[in-house]
Amino acid sequence: MPSRNFSLMIVDEDIHVRECLSEIFHSAGYDVSMAECPESALQQLSQDSLLPNVFILGKASDSGLIRALLNRPREERLDHEDPPSLIVFPSFRVAFGSPAEGGTRLVHACRLRMVSNLLTLVRELARPWLAKAGTA
Repeated sequence: MPSRNFSLMIVDEDIHVRECLSEIFHSAGYDVSMAECPESALQQLSQDSLLPNVFILGKASDSGLIRALLNRPREERLDHEDPPSLIVFPSFRVAFGSPAEGGTRLVHACRLRMVSNLLTLVRELARPWLAKAGTA
């Protein structure tokens, strides 16, 4: 059976949100992969027999394609006794810049408190997995 760290896949259309969350979770000791959209996630995962323990999705509408992964036959999941967790963590669009400096543009953002809560949630999801793996 393959051995690895507790892993996450971040699926979000905004590169800055993906990279920010990836850096936070990677520095917390998790394996992190990223995808721009569910189709890209499915393509990446078709090349790897191990599913991440948690999917973090930027939009609830992305969950349909990811749920298709969870229906893979049990023998294809290898080290997963339970299907991966699915968390929808939306960012929101805010204006950035000033009209005097050439206009504003919309960027995706998320509140720091929400990121803190997300990290706490992932830690709690990882706790039983790490205990079973003997790394808690």
